[in-house]
Parts: sequence; structure tokens; C-alpha cells
Amino acid sequence: MNGPQAAEGTEPGELTPVRDLRQDKAWLQQSQYSLADLALLTAFLRSPAGCPWDRVQTASTLRQGFLEEAYEVCDAIELQDATALCEELGDVLLNVIFQVQLAEEAGQFDFQAVTTAVCRKLIDRHSYVFTDPSNPVPAADQTEALKQWEANKRQEKQQRSYLDTLNGVARALPALRRAQKLQSKAQKAGLKLRPDRQQIMAQLAAVSTTLEQPDQARPGRLPGSTQRSATAAMQQAAGSLLFSLVAYLAERQIDPEAALDQTNQTFVRRFAAMEQQAMARGQSLDELEVNQLWQAEQQPDPENIN
Repeated sequence: MNGPQAAEGTEPGELTPVRDLRQDKAWLQQSQYSLADLALLTAFLRSPAGCPWDRVQTASTLRQGFLEEAYEVCDAIELQDATALCEELGDVLLNVIFQVQLAEEAGQFDFQAVTTAVCRKLIDRHSYVFTDPSNPVPAADQTEALKQWEANKRQEKQQRSYLDTLNGVARALPALRRAQKLQSKAQKAGLKLRPDRQQIMAQLAAVSTTLEQPDQARPGRLPGSTQRSATAAMQQAAGSLLFSLVAYLAERQIDPEAALDQTNQTFVRRFAAMEQQAMARGQSLDELEVNQLWQAEQQPDPENIN
């Protein structure tokens, strides 16, 4: 499947004209569309006859939307909502096709290059599956399979050191999830991050001490470099605490990202209950003492009680 191709002798960005889909009534009224149709539609929307918004987009401007669509897929999976999942996967697919369209226009790569690369990657990283077709059990179990996959991945990416492996963890990941992956990969090198309760409490005390400094010395009330230094110290202490807490929870089989997500959902439920209470009184939140209502909602959440 390819989008519009550059005509022979043209520069990148000079693609052959895309047919005007506005004039193709039969195409517009199809009951079903294929991946090729999506690529065609995306190319048309980028054309002079298409949409002004689509024409000015770049890989960078689409980045945040791409992330948000991926998270919405995760939400649909969490909710076990097949209808929402179908829709959100379509939005992610659109982002993929859009990025490929931009790359084609720039003469960088096309969709076939993308599918070729991922198929080659799957074949190479599953060497334990494809090397000996006569072997009915290519890996003893999923642990062994993952071990071989990781070894093949390091070889493919020419990761000669564990630092190379750490540097391969995407910086765009949420910070808590990235901390988990960094620690997991470091542990494969033999580094055991096992902070105990005393260490966590000591780091918490350090952050608390920073927060409890006199008002006149707090970040935001200090001049110039002194303020920046105070803010940096607080941020460093807080970051160290969070990093250690991730390791502390992992040792106890607790996923900090999932734990925080659960608390986020609890917060939303309690806020909704608070607003419903206000509406039952015929009032809006800004007409009431919100903090008092909020405290009334701070009872143990039944969904979090075993």
C-alpha cells in the first residue's frame, strides 16, 4: 500500500496529483474502506483541494495528539469496551498513516518501508522460532523467549553495554513508567535497587524539610540564582524520593503507574459525587464551601476495600 508517489524527476514534496475525492460520489458512499482507502483519503486531505489544517501539520505538531490517542486506546482496553477500542485504534492508525504521508512527501520513506522494517524486526528477534523449523518447542517458556528476544534486540541495535540499553528507553515515556523500565534494565546488569522503609522515610523527611523552610526562603520568594538553586534542590529531593519509591513498590509487586491511576480514578469518582451533592441542592460548586464538601467525600472508597 502506497500513497501518492513522487513523479520521476521531481524533488521531495512534489508528488503526483491526488484524485479529487469530492467528485467521486461512489467512493464517498462506500459501506467499507480499506487501509489503502485511508492512505488515499489522508493524501487528499493534504492536497490543495483538501483541508487547510491537514496541510500545515508536521510530524512535530502531531506528536501530542498521537500520544493522547495511544492513551485512549489503553483506556478502552482497561474498560473492556470493544466499540471504543475499535474507534481508538482507528485514530491511532490515522496518526500512523499521516506520519507516513508526511515522510513520503519529504522523500524519506513510504508505508512499504515501514511494514518491511517491522516484519524484518519480528523475524530477526524471533530467531529462536525461525532458525530451526523442525523444533516444535523453540523456547522453553515465555521467560526464555523474552531473554532471547532481548539478546537479539541488543545485537540488532548494537547495544554493546548496559548503558546503551538504558539509553534505549524512550524519554517520551511517562516519568514513572520510564523509571520502572530503567530500573528493570539496570537489574539485568546485576544492580539491585532495594530501598528499605527507613531509606524511603529519610528521603521523605528530606523533601519535607525543604518544603518546611521559612516562608521568606521558599522558592518564588528568593532573588535570582538563589531562587533557582532552592527550586532545583527541592526538585532533586522530590525526584530521588519518587525514584526510590518506584523501586520500593516494585520489590513488593506494586505497579506505581497503576497505583497512581487507581487513585486518579478515585479522585474523579469522589469529585463527581461531590458535584452531584451540590446539584441535588440546586446549587453549583462555586456557590458552596467546596473544601467542606470535599472533606465529606474523604471516606474510604468501597472499591478500594478488600
